[in-house]
Amino acid sequence: MRGVRVFLVVFTASLLLGAAYACGRAPGSGAAPTPTPGQPSPSGASAQRPVPLVGSQPPATARQAVSVQLRAGADPNAVGARVLGPNAFVRSAWRGTANPPSSPAARRTYLIPVPPDQEQAALSRASGDADVERAHLVPWPPDFP
Repeated sequence: MRGVRVFLVVFTASLLLGAAYACGRAPGSGAAPTPTPGQPSPSGASAQRPVPLVGSQPPATARQAVSVQLRAGADPNAVGARVLGPNAFVRSAWRGTANPPSSPAARRTYLIPVPPDQEQAALSRASGDADVERAHLVPWPPDFP
């Protein structure tokens, strides 16, 4: 009887491990499976972090920024490029705060600082962008403690 139980436990564990590896990830890793060609890339938190463009700096004269809340899976740098051009500076709206936001919508909010003469045009382009759920002007630089 004991041998049957041991066999069933080992057999069940083997099936679970096989299923986990067949899904494309190591058990217990919590990592998403690697996409195959033709499959969309993952849209988790790591995919949401924009990588600053090389040489990208906020405009020195900026006093306002366009705050954009993006749709899930949207690329913040691509939206910034459409709103302000290829060298747009984009950063998460909550970077530098004491506590990161708990809601997914707040984690998808980014700031794009704009020169004074381009504020309304940038806001208009952001509001009309398909990847933007909400857009409005906010003070730049943000006041964080």
